[in-house]
Amino acid sequence: MKSSPVRKGMFRTLSDNIYAIFINKKIEMKMNTDNAHFYIETYSDNEQVKGILSKIFGISSYSQVYDTDNKLDNIKNTIIKIADELITDNTAFGLSVKKSNKGSIQYSSQEIAKEIGKEILERFENKKIRVDLDNPDIRIYAEIRDNHTYIYSDKIRAAGGLPAGSEGSGISIINGKESLISAWLMMRRGVKTTAITCQEWTDYAEILRQWDYKMDVIYEEPDKLIEKSLQIAKEMNVDSISAHIDLDTLKKYPELFQKFGYISPTLGLTDDLMDRYYTMIIS
Repeated sequence: MKSSPVRKGMFRTLSDNIYAIFINKKIEMKMNTDNAHFYIETYSDNEQVKGILSKIFGISSYSQVYDTDNKLDNIKNTIIKIADELITDNTAFGLSVKKSNKGSIQYSSQEIAKEIGKEILERFENKKIRVDLDNPDIRIYAEIRDNHTYIYSDKIRAAGGLPAGSEGSGISIINGKESLISAWLMMRRGVKTTAITCQEWTDYAEILRQWDYKMDVIYEEPDKLIEKSLQIAKEMNVDSISAHIDLDTLKKYPELFQKFGYISPTLGLTDDLMDRYYTMIIS
């Protein structure tokens, strides 16, 4: 668990990163926060926005939400509208209601869920739907916060990890699929990465740039990547160097261990997990 000051610092870093990426993509947006969530309002193409959010480290999931006030009838009507779009014959549904402000509405979360759930069952009785809170076919969420209620039905998984730049800087040597995954895993841990590679692996460097458009890429001859990495690491005073290097090669460069934190995040990963990471990275 991170301490409160550290969490607040990471939250600010993530907020800055989100703003910077939307500005870079020339997408107009408004964003509010409550120190637990980011609420982004934009009129841009949904798929474009989803593509951006899915590649921002520090975001674990995101949802497209309906924003309404805290009047019970408006919450109920919005939930029923979503249910009407999703429910089919024999659907198992669940309703999750959370309140972050006890004074924002007089009813408890359980009371709200019970009343709205009962109305959904009655309204869609002809479709023979049922309640399943553990493993429903569809789940509708309502989060009541201050003067707003946010209602949604999907949680789309994002990159997760820590905000870019929150855990120092590093060098990543890119010379193949395994090193691509190593670099991405370091970036996911919040390390601001500089990639050192050769022309042969330009495509991999550009893939990483999709995850950090500010990432610097330095090109060098294939047989000089490690020497170049050590040189740049000294000049930049970075915290770590990551790569996927065999043991015999590592023995030739003791500086990797003596002066820098050498990290190989892919050591010990199964082939199946490597393939899953690779698919996620290039998607």
